[in-house]
Parts: sequence; C-alpha cells; structure tokens
Amino acid sequence: MRFWLFWTAKRSTIETRLRGAFPRNLIGAAQRVEHYEIAAYGTVRQFAKILDQPKHASVLEETLNEEKETDEKLTDLSRQINTQAVEEAPGEERVKPNQVRKMPKRVA
Repeated sequence: MRFWLFWTAKRSTIETRLRGAFPRNLIGAAQRVEHYEIAAYGTVRQFAKILDQPKHASVLEETLNEEKETDEKLTDLSRQINTQAVEEAPGEERVKPNQVRKMPKRVA
C-alpha cells in the first residue's frame, strides 16, 4: 500500500508538472485509500447487522468512525497545504519538460 501511495503521488506530480505538488498529491492518494476503506468497512458492518451480529457490527462501526476521522484530518491538512501553496506561489510555476522523468505506462 505504501508503494502504491508513493507511486500514485509521484505520477500525479509528474503529470501536472507543478512544483511542490508531491505533498498535495500524496494526501490525495491517501484520501483515496481512506475512501476505499470507508466503503469496505461500511459494507461489512451492514452485513454484520443483517446477519444479526451486533458485537461485530459495533467493532466495525468503531473502525469505520476511525477511518472517517482520518479522512477529515487529511482534508484539513490538504486545506492547510493548498492555502499555504497559493500564498507562497500565486502563479504556480510549472516544471520544464526536460526536468520530468516519464513514468512507464501501466500494462493491464
């Protein structure tokens, strides 16, 4: 998962060619993981409720709430970083094409 986060953030940074975009893209990749986990835990919690497993549903509810809290923290962090980036570089400069290394295309 860590490699996927790093690779996704790096690829997004290369595609946008914006200086200083890596931290913002890393947060975005982490939020995609959180959203995936929120959906998964929400689904399994609902199954536990349907199967009349309140103990399991309760544990899954706690985990789901933790994932939502993490997502909120990432959203707050993203707001701070983006606000700071706008203040520091109003007309954000793009990286020159010769400074960017192309990522290999993914084979399905």
